[in-house]
Amino acid sequence: MQFAIIGYGKMGKAIESIILDKGYPAPIIINNSNDLPLLTQKKVDVAIEFSRPNAVIDNLQFCIDHQINVVSGTTGWLDKFESIAQKAQNANIGFCMLQILVLA
Repeated sequence: MQFAIIGYGKMGKAIESIILDKGYPAPIIINNSNDLPLLTQKKVDVAIEFSRPNAVIDNLQFCIDHQINVVSGTTGWLDKFESIAQKAQNANIGFCMLQILVLA
């Protein structure tokens, strides 16, 4: 399985470590939206999106437009969730939004 990581901050690096520890091929790292076309040059099974709220919609739309299954953990964009989820469903791709709740 070939993964891509969109957003290479702390979480992206942690996900990369897990992917490598599990024995999967090195993920494709996208840390700049200009590099998104790299995803179409390789056979990516799943993009894991942990970027920034100002970039997430464009990143998700790119994945949807190019039939790339995507998991997003980026926060701050839930007002657009229904629209993106519907687009992913219409494109018949897998889409998952992670929400992590921290209870103190």
